[in-house]
Amino acid sequence: MPKLVDHAERRLDLARTVCRCLESEGVHGLRLRSVARAAGVTTGAIAHYFESKDELITAALDVATAESTRRGEAEDPTDLDGLVELLLAGSPNKEHNLRGWRVWMSFWSLTASDERLAAGSAAKYDEWIALVERALRKLASQGKIADVDLDQSALNLVAMVDGLAVQACLDVSNWPVERQRSVTRDCVERLLRPPDGP
Repeated sequence: MPKLVDHAERRLDLARTVCRCLESEGVHGLRLRSVARAAGVTTGAIAHYFESKDELITAALDVATAESTRRGEAEDPTDLDGLVELLLAGSPNKEHNLRGWRVWMSFWSLTASDERLAAGSAAKYDEWIALVERALRKLASQGKIADVDLDQSALNLVAMVDGLAVQACLDVSNWPVERQRSVTRDCVERLLRPPDGP
C-alpha cells in the first residue's frame, strides 16, 4: 500500500528547509538542488509541491513571518509597556525571528523587480501595520496615549521596527534584546506618552 503523505505538511517542511537555505545562501544563491539535498528529496518532488522558485520563496517567507505574526496577535497591550512588547514580537530578538528577518531581507531584493512579489510584501506590511493600528486605537480609547494621528503613528512605529531589525540582523552582538527594548520604549514614549502621563 502506498505511503500516505500529508501534502500541506510536506509543503510546510519544504518551506522550512528553504528558510534554512536562504539564511545561508541568500535568495540569489538559492538553488533547487541544494534545497532538495537539504530536504532529502528530489528536485522533482519540490516541483510537485511548488510550481516555481518564486512560489517556493514566497512559502518560505510565509513560514519565516508566521511566528512573529502569531506572537504579535497574542499580545494585547494595555499600556505603553505592552505596546513595546507587541512591537518587539516583530523584531529579531529570538533565533527564529532572526532567521525570519534574514529571509525577509533576502526577499526584499526580489520585490524591486517582481510586481507579484512586491504585492505579497505589501500585503504582509498592511497586516502588520493594521495590527499596530488596532493596538493604538485600543490604547487611545482608554486615554492611555497622547492625542496623535494613529495611522501615522502606526507607520512610524513599523518603520522604526524595520530599522531596528536591520541593525540587529547585521550586527547581532551589538543589538541584544535589552537594547532593542530600550530603543523601542524610547520611540514609543516620544511618540505616544500623554503630556500628563505617568
